[in-house]
Amino acid sequence: MVAKSVISITQDAIPDVLPGSTRTINFTMDTNGTEPAGARLEALMVDDVKVTHMTNYPPAKLLINDAGTMATVISSSDIPTEWTKNRTITVVMPESVSTEGCVTIGSLTHFNADDVRGLSTPLKVQFSGVPELPVEVRFMFKAKWQDWESKGWLYSYDIFVRSTVNDIRKWKISFSNLPTDTQVGETWAQVNHDGQQGVVELQTPDGGYMLEVGKELPISIQLLYPATAGAQEQFETLWNLGGYDLTN
Repeated sequence: MVAKSVISITQDAIPDVLPGSTRTINFTMDTNGTEPAGARLEALMVDDVKVTHMTNYPPAKLLINDAGTMATVISSSDIPTEWTKNRTITVVMPESVSTEGCVTIGSLTHFNADDVRGLSTPLKVQFSGVPELPVEVRFMFKAKWQDWESKGWLYSYDIFVRSTVNDIRKWKISFSNLPTDTQVGETWAQVNHDGQQGVVELQTPDGGYMLEVGKELPISIQLLYPATAGAQEQFETLWNLGGYDLTN
């Protein structure tokens, strides 16, 4: 009988980064079944890279050490649960780097509920030496009000996306460090991550949506924060907001 476990962990793409920048890395976990409580995914960073967030599958616990060099998602389900396939990790680059090109900044490793080490894969980024990233993003907080049906809190924002180098048809934006069970309201963009696991990722719909160089494209968005989180000043900020060129 084949043991049910994680059968592959693959980084989806290698993002461009700048020293001191915050970037969210997408990766895919394929499984051949469920796992009981205690199974975990561990991220270990190197060279002063810090981790601020990892998606988790509920019910699970996200633990980040005080130094920000290690993050662990541990299953806490009462019944065996399957890992969510499409996942992210958000990292902060050191303020200075001594190299350019493709660099390994850490690793992702799976451990089963018996603490047996399983598959591991490196995490990589691309230091290009270019003084700015190809896609810049900023936001403006607009308003907040309570949703009387769910008792959660709705926050409204405008997000502005701009290409810095050339016209870009395929791109995405993401932000993280949201409370679990946050929900994204209606938007024209394709929703890859919907906030349920603490991260939102929006992508151009099929066919793309052109970013003209130097011209900001506005996106209006609402987030419904769960009632258990209440209304908090920190929700007026979109943490770890970043833009990504998907042309290649």
